[in-house]
Amino acid sequence: MEQSLEAKLHHLVREWRRLAEAEGDAIRTGNWALAQDCQREQGLLRAAIERFDGDLESEGAVQAKAKSKDRNWLREQFATLIEIEKQNLAWVELHRDRLTERLLGAEKKVSQLMIGHP
Repeated sequence: MEQSLEAKLHHLVREWRRLAEAEGDAIRTGNWALAQDCQREQGLLRAAIERFDGDLESEGAVQAKAKSKDRNWLREQFATLIEIEKQNLAWVELHRDRLTERLLGAEKKVSQLMIGHP
């Protein structure tokens, strides 16, 4: 049985959320390879959502886009995704700041060693 366009869109949005949450977990644990994989998959989803939007228009399903219930659900989902992405960015910045501190500390120790101070 073929999925409706609305069901396909809901699936794409739920998948994006799953990937955004997985990306956040990967960032928090320092699993940068997984974070990169999640970002790559999100890029593919972005392209699918853009194609999907064109499909809605070309199939004359504009009415489906305008359904109040679906519109509200999508608005809520995208607001949640934005918050997840903001949190992911905050974790990346935290990791960056911690790494910067470690590098500065290591640089200071090297400088002390080079001038002979313990």
